[in-house]
Amino acid sequence: MKCDWQPRKMVIHNNMKQIYIIILSFIFSFGASGQNKSDLYNHIDSLIMHEIKYNYDSTTDVINMTSNSKLVIRSVSQFPSNPSPLIMFDGEIIKREELNNYKLRQVGSIETFQKENSNIMVLYGALASNGAIVIRSKKFIRKNKKSKTNY
Repeated sequence: MKCDWQPRKMVIHNNMKQIYIIILSFIFSFGASGQNKSDLYNHIDSLIMHEIKYNYDSTTDVINMTSNSKLVIRSVSQFPSNPSPLIMFDGEIIKREELNNYKLRQVGSIETFQKENSNIMVLYGALASNGAIVIRSKKFIRKNKKSKTNY
């Protein structure tokens, strides 16, 4: 007697494959777009919004390239009309995303400067037109205290 029964292994295999695909899509959707931000990033982001009162939008750091000519020469004078606030970390200008490389516990001091602050604009010009945040790590502060000599 011949049996037409077929094993259910393929059905289980297909179901497992679907579950596997769902799990992978879940991991990639949260892993790629929902990158964990460091506590320093979140703290600085909060300072930018609440103390400097700057909100990131679609015009942030966009350089308007409107020209009727075919040849556009980029120059130093081309600057975004809505630059993001300047972020300095241990004396170097960094991008906001680079804050994810640091932890809040590494920071010794944070200074915020409002939009159009004349003191910070003298130092950094239009880069600081929407405010600035100066961050110094504990290590940087210790290093600079040792290097100072009293005369």
